[in-house]
Amino acid sequence: MLLATGSLTGIDHDATGTAALYRQPGGTFVVGLESIDVEPGPDYLVYLVPGADRSEPGDGIELDRLRGDQGTQYYPLPAGTDVVPGDWTVVIWCRAFAVPIANATPV
Repeated sequence: MLLATGSLTGIDHDATGTAALYRQPGGTFVVGLESIDVEPGPDYLVYLVPGADRSEPGDGIELDRLRGDQGTQYYPLPAGTDVVPGDWTVVIWCRAFAVPIANATPV
């Protein structure tokens, strides 16, 4: 079930697409990066960060490496993660240069 969506916006990098939050039938959550087009670079990670419009991973949850700079991909959240739409941000972070690439706050 789709709970929320938000536009992916580049932070000093080119990035477009949508970040979405889904609840699975068993109650777990999945973050979808859909129809994305992100400027290529090294060592990109996807984080779920508490708070709206965040740009750094801080105390966020590392979901995985970005699996590609174009297309659609899904990242399951760890069991027990409670997510409220509008109260979190998806951040794509470049670990190699310690800079944000893009973010979205689904509402």
